[in-house]
Parts: sequence; C-alpha cells; structure tokens
Amino acid sequence: MDAQSQRVARWLEETDEEEENDLEDLPSSEDEEDCCLEERHDSESEQESDVGEQIIPDTPSALQPLSESSSDEDVPLANLRIYKSKSGLEWQATPYRTSRKSRRDYLRSVAIELIKAQMRQRLMTKNLPRTIKEKIMMFLEVKESNLVPEDEVIPKKRTKTARCYDCGRAKDRSSRTFCQKCQKPVCNDHKYPVCLGCYNKYVTEPKE
Repeated sequence: MDAQSQRVARWLEETDEEEENDLEDLPSSEDEEDCCLEERHDSESEQESDVGEQIIPDTPSALQPLSESSSDEDVPLANLRIYKSKSGLEWQATPYRTSRKSRRDYLRSVAIELIKAQMRQRLMTKNLPRTIKEKIMMFLEVKESNLVPEDEVIPKKRTKTARCYDCGRAKDRSSRTFCQKCQKPVCNDHKYPVCLGCYNKYVTEPKE
C-alpha cells in the first residue's frame, strides 16, 4: 500500500470517530419530549396567571349606581365601568347616560353664533348695499325698524352725493336729497314733498 492510500484510510477513520462523538453528545428523543412538555406547562401557567389578574368579576354590586352617601370623586367611576377581558377592554355604561352633540353640529353652532355677531355689527353700516342688508336681516330674522333707535341724533346737513337707496345698483341714480328720518339718499321717484306742519305732526311727534 502506498503512502497516499494510507493517508486516505487514516482520514476516513478520523471522520468516523468525530461523527460517533457528535452522536453521543446529542440528546435523545425522550429528553426532547420532556423539555417540550415542561416549557408548555410553564407557558400555560403564566397565561392563567395573567388572565386572572386582568379579569375582574362582573358582580351586580360593581354595576350598581352610587348611593347618596358616596363622595363626588366616585361619580365618574359610577357613570362608566371599565373592566378587562381576554378580548381587550370592554366599556359598560350605567343608566345615567347623557345625550352628546356631535363634533360637526357643535362647530356649526359656534360658527353661526360668531357670524351673527359680525352681521349685527355690519348692519349698522350706513353705506351697506340694500341686497346684502336684506339678506342679513332675513338670516337674523330682524326688522329694519329695530336697527336704528328713534332717539338717535342724526345730522341734517349732508352735501355728499350718494346713490338712491331704493333704486339700488341696477339703475345707479345719484341724489343729493336725504330722508330727514333715516338719512338715506332718495331720488325724485322715491320721495314725496311734505309741508313742515305735516312733518312735525306725523314724523317728529310720537304716535299715541
């Protein structure tokens, strides 16, 4: 036998010895089954302990409303009971349930109130167009007589030319004549001559 064949035979013997040693170190199938059973038993015991801590017994006394002798600090606990279960958190409300407004309705009501305050302030503007003024009064449900108080002092002389209040933007009629009562500009088609006696009797004097 030459030297090369001797080397191959020696290498095969060494590999066989290493494989036998590795097989001796490996655990048997029975040992593996015992280890798996122990790990499974430990995991089940841990799950049972966690579930026992999370679940609160649903007793009738836990869901009853508070008595008169209870303090104010316990009121939120009575209005809403929270208890845990396997599926997660569950909410159970007491009979004392109040009606809630949706977020959209609440924001809409707040916006309308803010708009009303701005509209009332804009109605006091004297050079506001008639169409816009009518729409604002329709929205606020107010009358034109309630806008300007009767005791308000209004200047009599006005030399500025303005558009007729009753004609609007369509006809665009300018006039220098203003009503002595409301100080609105009026053209010849929307005014009527009245003598001073009738004016003092029916306009300036308070009605009985």
